[in-house]
Amino acid sequence: MPLSFKVFTALCLSAVLAAPAGAELTSRNPYTRLVEVLRTGNWREAEQETRLLLLRSVGREEVGWLDVPAIQKLSCNDVRAVDRVWAAASAGRLGFSAQKRLWQEISGEAGPPAAATFNANYDRFAERVGWRSGGAWVQDANLIFTTAAPAGHLSAIGRDGCFMTFLTMLSRCGL
Repeated sequence: MPLSFKVFTALCLSAVLAAPAGAELTSRNPYTRLVEVLRTGNWREAEQETRLLLLRSVGREEVGWLDVPAIQKLSCNDVRAVDRVWAAASAGRLGFSAQKRLWQEISGEAGPPAAATFNANYDRFAERVGWRSGGAWVQDANLIFTTAAPAGHLSAIGRDGCFMTFLTMLSRCGL
């Protein structure tokens, strides 16, 4: 059942306001658009806005993707704030913390991923969240941008080829 506008806005605003002081994304509440598109259930646009927010936070808007050094530079305040908005919008099913929980279930690893078992665990994780299907990678255009998406399916920004670094960053940020 969708949340009422009032309840959803309160959840999202409290999530964003709970971000520790000093978050790098400080220009006129940068999360407003993400909150709005998630409130309206526009998951595809929320994915694009999440990508833009994180790229902007590390100065890679023009490049359009996060490489290992950029992921390592992501501010934990920004990552946690974005995650809180996704979690509030999806009752905890989507967002980075949902992905981290699923990774821990699959891998049994509480901290950063172990290199020796990463590939096998990543394949199982990707199948579980719907980034792979029948052993083949799902193209970005075929991701599921509805409430029918598997838990952890979105935001898919971490699947850009540096997921091990992304998981390490989530651990560093306490997610």
